[in-house]
Amino acid sequence: SNTFLATLIFFSVFTLLTYLSGEKIDTITIIINSIGSLIFGGCIYSLNKYNQKKIENEE
Repeated sequence: SNTFLATLIFFSVFTLLTYLSGEKIDTITIIINSIGSLIFGGCIYSLNKYNQKKIENEE
């Protein structure tokens, strides 16, 4: 589903940014990134659902 994909992408980006910034990636970093990704994924999903409804209503 799109939510899972969005979550996965955000998680990868967050983890990559953490890695590139030179911080060591530990369990806490991964947990924080997972939570952040889930929130972002959820927001994207809600936004898509909302836009879909709007388009259907306008037709």
